[in-house]
Amino acid sequence: MSFLNKLPVFLLSYSAAVSAFNFNHLVGVDYQPNHYAGNVALNNHDVFIVGNDGAGTPISNVYMELLQLREAGFSTVRSYQTTIYSWAEIINQAHALGMKVIYEAVIPQQPADSPVSGACPVPSAGQGYIPCAQATLNAVIARVGKSVFNDTVILVFAGHENYCEAGNVIPPCNNPGVSNITYLTSAVTALQSSLTAAGLATPVSSALVSGNLVTPSVAITNDMITLANSYSPTAPLAFDPYPFQWGVPVASSVWTPPLSTNNQAQNSLAWDYLRVVGSANPPALPAAAQQPFYTPGRVLMSAETGWATAGSTGEYACNSPGPCAPSVANAAAYYQALYQAGTANFVAASGYAIAVLAFEAYDEPNKGSTSAEGHYGLFDANCVQKAAGMVPVNKIVSSKACQGYSNGSLLTIVGFGHPYTLAIRQTNPATGVPVTITASSAGKPGPSDATWPQYLLFPGATITIRGTPSCTSTVQSIVNGHITFSGTCNCPNDNLNNCYY
Repeated sequence: MSFLNKLPVFLLSYSAAVSAFNFNHLVGVDYQPNHYAGNVALNNHDVFIVGNDGAGTPISNVYMELLQLREAGFSTVRSYQTTIYSWAEIINQAHALGMKVIYEAVIPQQPADSPVSGACPVPSAGQGYIPCAQATLNAVIARVGKSVFNDTVILVFAGHENYCEAGNVIPPCNNPGVSNITYLTSAVTALQSSLTAAGLATPVSSALVSGNLVTPSVAITNDMITLANSYSPTAPLAFDPYPFQWGVPVASSVWTPPLSTNNQAQNSLAWDYLRVVGSANPPALPAAAQQPFYTPGRVLMSAETGWATAGSTGEYACNSPGPCAPSVANAAAYYQALYQAGTANFVAASGYAIAVLAFEAYDEPNKGSTSAEGHYGLFDANCVQKAAGMVPVNKIVSSKACQGYSNGSLLTIVGFGHPYTLAIRQTNPATGVPVTITASSAGKPGPSDATWPQYLLFPGATITIRGTPSCTSTVQSIVNGHITFSGTCNCPNDNLNNCYY
């Protein structure tokens, strides 16, 4: 019997309790690596090699973007990935940078579980979303290793904005009879079970639209009690408040301190918080009762909150009567009041048990170039920071991250079991910085979901494959993502962007 097995049960329980992650005052950001405009390779395979670190280890686009976000003052990223390889890369690179990750399982909004639309990352015919989410989570844990997962992933979300109240006949709910609370609690319980089976105590909860927590009906309140009771005890209660979308003037959109003497503007962030936790602690106005599903001391997380910097707003409540006010200046003012480091900001000074995730790291133009939905980024789609005040450190960061990447495309080396060393030399056309990529391979395929690594190439790049035999080719042009090669390597100009060795 091991030493641990001899310990009394109460000591083991105490050890787990003291090691639980403290979510209070967490400042993180929602992050998607596939944020480029158009149907481009950089979106379709959202992990690719872009250079080497100081030790010569190949580094990815994910590493460079997390490095930029860490410099901006964020300790945690939450993502919405659907593939095992992208989750593994985010977790591994966050771990390397000392950051934390909030993992979100794919549990879509629907009346009850149903077969996965498309393909589950872990194939199984007719598999429902809940078992697929379990299988995917298990595969991610296996890929990164239990220790790295345990050190890095602080929370698992069983989906977001996926509650359907009884009587909601609007797609995708289509549910005139009962709510989908059984489906949601089943997802939470299933993911908890998978984590426990893996020897992990990572907490599980989910994220909801703000109205589910802020202005619920009696029926929704009862469902929220059921849902909150299914969550792990240390997991935050999470919602997605957007004062911008309600047309709250930016000056009062976060809070109007002090809480105890100023009535908080309706639909402001402070108003949303006091409507959930009550107005007694911390003392706040207007008076509000604590919601019965909220437990005092439990962190209330804004899992998404942000302010669009441009775009049309017809889909938002603020559009009528208005005004919606998307702009970089307003977004910066919102974030400065929310989390600017070294100031009496809302997260640090309000007195609430609070965590926030800014929505979002990078613009997603594929959501619509003219819609505000594509313009919530703190940085644009090419990793250019919009303003100093958008990020906690309140300055323009030095990291360039993905700047210039959209000028390139992705190369795949398809191997036939012949070991080789790949050397790429090129210049980033946007930054003017010389870039070298060196990587060695046994020439054998990797995991089935990411068989061959992909490398970022710019026009003019020189590609050398050292092995038996060696060869060199150059990139003559890149047009619509298609690379034209010349040289002695077996890199056919067939628009597949492959070299064979």
